[in-house]
Amino acid sequence: MRVIGKRREPPPGLRWPSEDEVARTREFARGTLLRHPKGVKRYHNHEEADAHMRSLIADEMARRYQELLDKKR
Repeated sequence: MRVIGKRREPPPGLRWPSEDEVARTREFARGTLLRHPKGVKRYHNHEEADAHMRSLIADEMARRYQELLDKKR
């Protein structure tokens, strides 16, 4: 195994995340992948691609919000 660099302490005022914070982040990040059809999609310009990505993100946010509402019931 080859070690590159050394872990240094963070600058003053900052700290490493605790194990609890890391666990909460992993739990939150689980299942946040965007669900979109596979394949190659060609766009005419960046604005069109950006609009499509924003719609995917909005759909995913709505789906996750609905899941949270269903869990509370």
